[in-house]
Amino acid sequence: MIKQELLERLNRPGPQGLWIEPLLDPAQIGELTTDLRLGYDFLVSIVTRRPYIGVAKDDAGFRAVSSYFQPTRRELGERFILYPDQIVLTTTLEYVALPSDVYADVFTRSSYTSSGNCSEHNDAARVSGVLPNRDVQS
Repeated sequence: MIKQELLERLNRPGPQGLWIEPLLDPAQIGELTTDLRLGYDFLVSIVTRRPYIGVAKDDAGFRAVSSYFQPTRRELGERFILYPDQIVLTTTLEYVALPSDVYADVFTRSSYTSSGNCSEHNDAARVSGVLPNRDVQS
């Protein structure tokens, strides 16, 4: 979706509207992308001998997903170092709701990848959702 359509759908009420809150800086919306900011909470992978995270309870080596990750919290502006082959799950500061006819691909972006000092793989997630009821008065 191009910028003009995205801006129009941000202002459209009802099931065809798009919702991003808080959208603090209009510069977050580019011509073809919208920048989301990292949240404060992270789940950092713990090195194990298992080559995969098994989530099937009938697997003989089943462990809760939480046993593969360590939670950590960072303050605004505090550094976060990601080591090679480490997996990190995180949140964004923005809440995003998409109408049923829209999906989004989420890609990581950093100054390291922009400069070519880092190669990324498996850095995308496809997101789709249902628009919340914004007409509810509190």
